[in-house]
Amino acid sequence: MARRRYGVWALSLALACAAVVSAAQQEKPLDNAEIIALTKLDMGDTVIIAKIKAARQVAFDTSTDALVKLKEAGVSKPVITAMIERQGAPAAGGPEQKVTLRSKDGSVDLKPISGIAKSQASPFSIVTWVQFEGLAAKVRTRDRRPSLVVASDGDPRGRWWYVKTSLQEDEEDYRYFDLEGGGAFSMVWSGAPERGSVVKCDAVEEGAGLWVLTPVKELKPGEYGLFSGQIQSGWFPGMTQGQSVLFDFGIDK
Repeated sequence: MARRRYGVWALSLALACAAVVSAAQQEKPLDNAEIIALTKLDMGDTVIIAKIKAARQVAFDTSTDALVKLKEAGVSKPVITAMIERQGAPAAGGPEQKVTLRSKDGSVDLKPISGIAKSQASPFSIVTWVQFEGLAAKVRTRDRRPSLVVASDGDPRGRWWYVKTSLQEDEEDYRYFDLEGGGAFSMVWSGAPERGSVVKCDAVEEGAGLWVLTPVKELKPGEYGLFSGQIQSGWFPGMTQGQSVLFDFGIDK
């Protein structure tokens, strides 16, 4: 008799769990259309952002065209930023981050490549750099003032850098640039490239949370990209560590 009661209880529990799983599977991911609908109902940023954060799943479209449509539909900047953050787009080096190269040849989405942080100590300083595999990017242009478009909550400069990379040709071919900072017996937390590697550019917000970075003057042929990273280096060789990503392209003659 006891076994029979246990069997009935176990079956009931299994059915209940199956119902919960089924309900979760049927729950529709939160998408752009629902955000627009909530906006038109005047639910307010606080409520909409809370829903974005609490949603089990999201399927936001944070492409350039989608961001423009969201803005046109009246969705606020804070809400759009929350959508981008939940989708994973603004995370530096994140897999969902999108960077577009705009040039006279047209627009093309750039693919990210990961960087490796390196350091070398001398008696009075430590040199820290980031290197990227290969000597040339796959995406090429002859435009001397190409723009880079990136989603960002506020001016991206200081978190993202338009950079020119140097070339190292030896047993291990790679592109690289040095990082700022570094002194004897100092700890440095820096993801900023040295000034000589940074391309001076203007930043213009185009739509909600979409920024266009354009060089102030024409660039020389070479290897470039949009860089973001967090590098921690110390006074002892080999202590450099961190994550970095480069959306790379090249300028041909």
